[in-house]
Amino acid sequence: SMTLPYLLQSDDLSVEEKNKIHADIMNRTSDGPFSFYSSESKNEGTDSSPPPPKWDCLVLTAMNEQQRRIFELQLASIPWQEYTEKCVVIQDPPGAKAGSGGATVWVLKENRDRRYFEEDSKVLLIHSGGYSQRTPHLSNVGKIFMTTPYGRSLLEVKLHQLKSLLPSLRPGLFLAASDVLEKLPEEIKQIEEDTDCLLLMHRSPIEVARNHGVYVVDDESGELLRVLQKPSEEEMRESGGVRGEEASPWCFTDSSYFLSSRLISSLLDHVRDLPQMEICAYGDFLRPLGKQKDDLPSVDSSSDLAAWHDALYACFNDCKTELFDCGPSSFFHFGSLKECREHWYGVMEGREIPVHSTWMYKVGHGSIVEYSNLPPNPFMVVGERSIVSGCYIGRNEKNTVIPDDIVVYSSPVRRNDVQGWITVVIGSSDDVKRVYEDGAVLWSGTTLRDCKEDTSLWEAPLFELAAGAQQSLLQSLRKYEHRETEPEVLTSSGWSMADVVRYVDVDKLIEFRRQRRELWWRYGPESLGEPPASAE
Repeated sequence: SMTLPYLLQSDDLSVEEKNKIHADIMNRTSDGPFSFYSSESKNEGTDSSPPPPKWDCLVLTAMNEQQRRIFELQLASIPWQEYTEKCVVIQDPPGAKAGSGGATVWVLKENRDRRYFEEDSKVLLIHSGGYSQRTPHLSNVGKIFMTTPYGRSLLEVKLHQLKSLLPSLRPGLFLAASDVLEKLPEEIKQIEEDTDCLLLMHRSPIEVARNHGVYVVDDESGELLRVLQKPSEEEMRESGGVRGEEASPWCFTDSSYFLSSRLISSLLDHVRDLPQMEICAYGDFLRPLGKQKDDLPSVDSSSDLAAWHDALYACFNDCKTELFDCGPSSFFHFGSLKECREHWYGVMEGREIPVHSTWMYKVGHGSIVEYSNLPPNPFMVVGERSIVSGCYIGRNEKNTVIPDDIVVYSSPVRRNDVQGWITVVIGSSDDVKRVYEDGAVLWSGTTLRDCKEDTSLWEAPLFELAAGAQQSLLQSLRKYEHRETEPEVLTSSGWSMADVVRYVDVDKLIEFRRQRRELWWRYGPESLGEPPASAE
């Protein structure tokens, strides 16, 4: 049985009360990660104030041509012109996986050929390509376009929060990740003229530091000594990276950083002729920094990786580095489903309020509902700690229950002449990326016996094509419910999560989300109406 503490049941609140809550959300001020609606932002652009500074160019990376197009279509509904003079999406290089470092170099090479921005520009580069497998409901749209509780995208919040850095920066490249928000202090000092690298750092507990980069800083001079990558607690303590009281130790952890135009030019000169391979913009680029830097990693001296490490050490070894302490509670990571829910509910104060969705139904504690049409009746139930995205159920459907602890998302697909909808349903704790050598893939506690060897849940053909979004959702929920009693759930016609990303009907997906977003902004929670044409 499910315990369902919920806020918005049809007989709890009047329409006027629900719409007032909707209006309150639109005008909330928050000290958390989604501090988009601040008093400063609302007063910007008045006749008496100078225009706010802008980036010269915003660059998003995309893993392939399809993702590039999806990003460009979503950018059309985002007011990026308020934050940057130009916006461009650059597809990752063909061939071998490039990683965030390789993608950075590729952007710089592409710019030399196509002149997206000049050498004296201030450029914001957000690494946004990839499958988002740890947050699979974002696989089609990209983590940078994740919806926040205010209905704005993560990109909009990030642009708003990073713009305060602009007056302090000189021309160069500011690198940022798509699944992180950085909260900056109100006062930011101007960086020195000869600084080549500015590192933002955050005061994070040890359990967070284990999964990120750690800056070891000299107590007296405040200078950077070493950069550790995903270190153990023992390594952090031995290097002097652990600070604070014994009861609540913390470390300086990494996030975004700035490279000067001079350093960018030097980087290109050093790596121009090296073969493409997977290089990290954090683990590889930043390792050579610090007065007590690590030695070169131990690899075959004749390998391509060794050549990259040599070039990066030569480039970054002697550059002047500044550190910028963003303080405690200033780093918010959205790399997992658990983190997405935690940050969401930190802002919403525990209220279960769907976004870009109808909401006159029961929503369990800790659940997120976005871009979904669900019917306004007491028999429509969303369980606890679940994520529901892009789903549709009409008014006449009764007794629909979305279980606890799942991720469910619907997507329009098109493969050759075949088109329809696929709904993915997995457990919140499922390891989507794990490869099972014997083919015994684990799906929410049930072992699937008929998968091919060396298959992951991401590649398992579990889900059936349906003509419409409602049929797709209901049949996937039924399959999930009976997965233990009917273990022969795989079919030759099944679609995998990987297939959904590969064959997503881009135009229909973007139109479905656009319609839900516009209805929500315009009419609030009373905007169910008829099914959007794109959901038929």
